[in-house]
Formats: sequence, C-alpha cells, structure tokens
Amino acid sequence: RRLQAEQGGGLLRRLEARMAESWPRYTRMFEVPIERVGRVLTFEKSAGYSHLRRNGTMASTVHELVPLLLSRLLPSAKLVLLARNPTDVVRSRFSQCLRQMSRHRHSASLMFTKCGGTNDSDFQGMLQRSGVVIKTGDTNVTSAGMGAQQLVSARMGSSRGLLLVEDALVPIRAWSAAARPGALLVLFTNHFNTDPFAFLNQVLSHLGIP
Repeated sequence: RRLQAEQGGGLLRRLEARMAESWPRYTRMFEVPIERVGRVLTFEKSAGYSHLRRNGTMASTVHELVPLLLSRLLPSAKLVLLARNPTDVVRSRFSQCLRQMSRHRHSASLMFTKCGGTNDSDFQGMLQRSGVVIKTGDTNVTSAGMGAQQLVSARMGSSRGLLLVEDALVPIRAWSAAARPGALLVLFTNHFNTDPFAFLNQVLSHLGIP
C-alpha cells in the first residue's frame, strides 16, 4: 500500500538501491563453480518472500514487494511458480514446525503452541484440534462444514499456531500482476511425478531453451 501511495516511486527506488547493495551477499549463498555454470541450477527450496505472512510485522508485505522489485530489476525474466498439493503441504509444514521449534530452549511448550503436537505421531490429533478433520469411529474424515476461507485460516495448535496451509492464489495473483504477459508459468509438483518429461518440456519451452 505504501508502495502504491508514495509519489514518484520513492519507496521503490529505495528498495531497489537496498537490493542492489545486498544482492552480492545473497548470491554468495548459491555459488556455482565457473566450470559448472549452465549445467546446474541453484535456487531456494522454500522462498519465504513468495507467500503471504499474517503476523502483522513488516515481513507481511514482502510477498507484494518482491514481484514488483523483480519486474523492475529483471524485466525480461521468465518465471516458473511450482505449487504443491495442499494436503502434502500440511504434512510437510507440521514436520518443519517440529524441527524448527526443537531448536529452542522451551521446545516442548513451543511445539504444542505453534505446531499442535510434540512429535510426528501427533499429526492426526493436530488435524482434529484444528477442526479440519473429524474422527468418526476409527476414521478421520474432512469436516463437511468447513469452507475455503475457514481452511486457509485454520491453525496448528493454539490461535498462535502456524497456519495449516497458505492460500496459493495470493502469491499467484501478485506475481501475475507484476510480471509481463507470458512471463509467468504456473505448474504443480504432482505433474512432475505423473509425467516428468511433459513437465520439463513445458518448463524448457517457457524459458526458450531448445
């Protein structure tokens, strides 16, 4: 909002200058020997700036600013956005939450607050407490009364827990709006498993690589 409201794009220019200053330090995390340039890909596995943050901090607008910055700094770049099956994301986020909280002094308390459990065997219980699934006999079934908005608002553990899933449409809209027409390709990771050759052909075609 500040970016759109500021006259003359002053905020964007300051962000561009800051990025230009920090870019060399960032790229050193992905160094590739010169003899391997063009033969390997280096990238961030979980780029936090690509998705929505709902914690009320300055980082909550990062997902809006980065697409605009990229479109200004690299206007000819072509982008590939990979989306995962939400059910896979929930399991992965739970495991990652446990791993991250285990590094803290009061790890057990933080795990239960943020993750909804203290070990992998608590996953089903966490889903039940979140309201996403209901236990019927020996079977867990999806809550029939839960709509899309409730799902993307559901949290692990307490009200201070991590979100179960992210609304994938939010970053897709942000990157689509900032990228030039035809620059963004959205694919799903499960397609790589079902037909990897077709998947890679789509990526190569989009990037203009023969």
